[in-house]
Amino acid sequence: MILWKVKLWSDLTLGEFWSKPIYSCPTCMASVHGLFPYWIVSLCLFEFGWMMIAGWIFYTFALSGLVTLINR
Repeated sequence: MILWKVKLWSDLTLGEFWSKPIYSCPTCMASVHGLFPYWIVSLCLFEFGWMMIAGWIFYTFALSGLVTLINR
């Protein structure tokens, strides 16, 4: 594993349950690691508002579902 130091730090600092979104659960990882690209693209194209937040919720569920389907 290339990022074994991240895994070790995460396990020791956060515990097994809270480290799932960082490296061990692909569905959880999609919700955390997909946040940065969504906000960058959204802020470049749109103004900040309620529709952007609603779009983020839809995007998170869609991305997590897609990753779950790919991993099966």
